[in-house]
Amino acid sequence: MAEVESPTDFAKLTGKQEKLQNTPFGKAKRWSLLDKTEWSFMIIATISIFAVGGMTVYRIVGAAQGTIYEDDAEKESNEERLRDLFFAIILLVNLVFLLFYAWHGVIREREFELWAFICAVVFIAVYIFWNLFITSKTTVKLVRLVLFVVVSIPTVVLAYMVSKEFRWLEFRIVGADPVLQAMFRSYSRCTTLLMFDLQIACSLLVLVYHPNLHPLLAEKIAMPLLVALTVLMAGDAFVGIVTEKAWMIYAWGAFAFLEPIYIALKCVHLGYEWNNVDPKMAGVVYTVAGVAIIVRGLLAYYVDLCYHNFGSGLRERAFVGRSSA
Repeated sequence: MAEVESPTDFAKLTGKQEKLQNTPFGKAKRWSLLDKTEWSFMIIATISIFAVGGMTVYRIVGAAQGTIYEDDAEKESNEERLRDLFFAIILLVNLVFLLFYAWHGVIREREFELWAFICAVVFIAVYIFWNLFITSKTTVKLVRLVLFVVVSIPTVVLAYMVSKEFRWLEFRIVGADPVLQAMFRSYSRCTTLLMFDLQIACSLLVLVYHPNLHPLLAEKIAMPLLVALTVLMAGDAFVGIVTEKAWMIYAWGAFAFLEPIYIALKCVHLGYEWNNVDPKMAGVVYTVAGVAIIVRGLLAYYVDLCYHNFGSGLRERAFVGRSSA
């Protein structure tokens, strides 16, 4: 297996320091190793997220109190205000994950996380456009739309540029062996999908409580438990892959079908109640449900792929006895 023999040799090959930093999620680049493009992306993304988040919090407070602006409040019916309140909460939840993808994806060189960042930006853009046209057009919504369009385009371009430069950390951790590199990428994609899966579960949790969707008492109780289970399952899968504990992967697989079953039942319930529910919110539920099923399917594929990589040397090279920063 080809590998760098010493820190000096590695520095000669990369032209960079070899030292890494420890994070709760594993080895990462030191801040001093980030280049101008990476810093530009993280700074612009952070400013954009906080700007949109600030307007969203303002919108949540205004929608809850019915006092956005005097002229805007007059335009909105109670149903529209309630719908907008739930949309804004969903947006805020997704912005938190967006911030995680932007920073964690760069310092740990997770190309898939930056693709998840781009997908989340597209998802939020669809939400903002949809929210603007299915409810009354207010000043806050129009400003938020313009702001998001202006900042999202350069942010997405920078995210793409940064993702294309990744490979330094991968080479530093697993060396030049293409087989180990491929396995490490599968692990990285799997952990990204664990976060994306949790993001969608949180979005569904908010949607379930919309009163115009007539949620049953059972699902009001079950959905928070499912989100809590998703968190536990994500931790279980992550630890199981890193430590190569097969029983933890089996445990993940045993519970992985619960969310899809709930989603299917929820969609059937909405179909039966279609004439009594808010059709626009029901359409959102169907959209998020479709994304959730696709993501859970991709996650199952990558968990299985990582499981079949057990015993191939990735654990020893990437997760055990890694050189200290």
